[in-house]
Amino acid sequence: MAENKYFKEKYDPLLQKMRDASKTDDSADVLRGRANADTMQTLAGGASYDRAASAASGGSEAQAYQAQLAAADKTGLGIKNNMQLGVLGTARGQAADSQIGMGSAASMGASRVLTQAKAKQTEREAKMGALGQVATSMVLQGGENMKSEKGVTNKNGTPVLNKDGSQKMQKGSFFKNANSSSFFGG
Repeated sequence: MAENKYFKEKYDPLLQKMRDASKTDDSADVLRGRANADTMQTLAGGASYDRAASAASGGSEAQAYQAQLAAADKTGLGIKNNMQLGVLGTARGQAADSQIGMGSAASMGASRVLTQAKAKQTEREAKMGALGQVATSMVLQGGENMKSEKGVTNKNGTPVLNKDGSQKMQKGSFFKNANSSSFFGG
């Protein structure tokens, strides 16, 4: 009887406070904020024109964002339920387990969808980088082709001369080196 009175005086107010806190718990909001931060930190680095212009990029980022928010909501609901069950269990003399929820929240990391979105983003960036390298080498080769010159000869191999006596020269075009029949010269 004395234990019951002591329990009611000391722990009833705390249990009521815990009960009220579990009803207005904002763990889901905190976890949603963290999920948003995880998504943005993982996917927002290295902004590029391709990522801004690509519809595929936005789709995979939105998918990862939604998956992270769903995981946060699920974990937040679990924390709230655990808090309420802890209050009930303690009121009935069982041990409270209020830290389980926050422990699982702390271990909530990047989801599989977020990892996949990051992999797709990295692949797109690698493809664009490779495309840029190919385009740059083609432009440089085209410039070399345009600088190339070759002396013009008759069918019998004698040089064709200009009015001033110098050999007539054929210039290369962007797509053809004057000294070769291929784009890459040689």
